[in-house]
Amino acid sequence: MARMKSEKTVRGYFYPVMDWWLMVFCLLFLLFLIIAIPTVIWRGSIWWHTLLFIVALIGLALYVIDAMFFTKYQLQENGLAVYSQLRYFYFPYREMKSIQPGGLLHLFSFGRRKRFALSSNCLAISLAKGDWRVISVSPSDRQEFLNILLHNIDRERSKRATVSREQ
Repeated sequence: MARMKSEKTVRGYFYPVMDWWLMVFCLLFLLFLIIAIPTVIWRGSIWWHTLLFIVALIGLALYVIDAMFFTKYQLQENGLAVYSQLRYFYFPYREMKSIQPGGLLHLFSFGRRKRFALSSNCLAISLAKGDWRVISVSPSDRQEFLNILLHNIDRERSKRATVSREQ
């Protein structure tokens, strides 16, 4: 039986939910970056450090725009794919240890935590190995995302159990 996708998922992608205060903060930060470029140019002569500063501001602006508008999650056959921060990240289901509700702390990347969430109402996924121990995601259709994720994890574990019994 074919499963209907909600209007919040397009072609298997789940888009993140964003808190209103985070949206306001990011837009103000983006506005500050855009205003800073002509201000730096207006100051007079352009030296190499001014050009470097302008390139850094443009890079930061692109990073914020990508995080705000182009982050998406995709539950693939063998893992969770995250398209964010101008890159692609892949987390296999076999490395996922637990899934818990996140909080405000999971909006920040530090140490072995990686933030892909744009809302404090997020999911914290603990990983067994890899560069990060905890990743946070905030899909707009949280229940459907969880159902598919748990189904895929169960399927992956049953495949591994079948293979280990055969050996």
